[in-house]
Amino acid sequence: MDDTVAIADDGPSEADLLDCALDGPDRDRVALEVLPLDQDQDAPSRPAAIPPVEDYEARYWDPLNASLDAELALALLHRTIADLTTSLDEGLALAAPDVRRLEGIRGERDAACKLLADFDPMSATEVAQILARYGPPAHPTVSGAAA
Repeated sequence: MDDTVAIADDGPSEADLLDCALDGPDRDRVALEVLPLDQDQDAPSRPAAIPPVEDYEARYWDPLNASLDAELALALLHRTIADLTTSLDEGLALAAPDVRRLEGIRGERDAACKLLADFDPMSATEVAQILARYGPPAHPTVSGAAA
């Protein structure tokens, strides 16, 4: 004879309590933490390599290229001005500053500041000139060839 007493389970299950307590992303996160993940079974297949941006259709990127180039030109101008200002500050802090070198740096910085003040992001010519002068050597938009 079995002496164990069966206890009636009138309450909700643990899963039901979890569903009530958590909504949306929290429930999904908990479910992912609870489920065992096996790398070998049912793993989604991944491509061998992510295709480069150039492999996508150009018609989707063409409208953005001018805007991205203008943003890059603006960022390059700001970086150049900051770098030249830092060089000036460091050069002036020396015990015996090289005046000719500092004058050259100041001239470069003033030229970059003037370019920034006169910068027209809608001018493809200005953007191309800034990218050619301050950008990386093999910029695809400026050189016309992919890197």
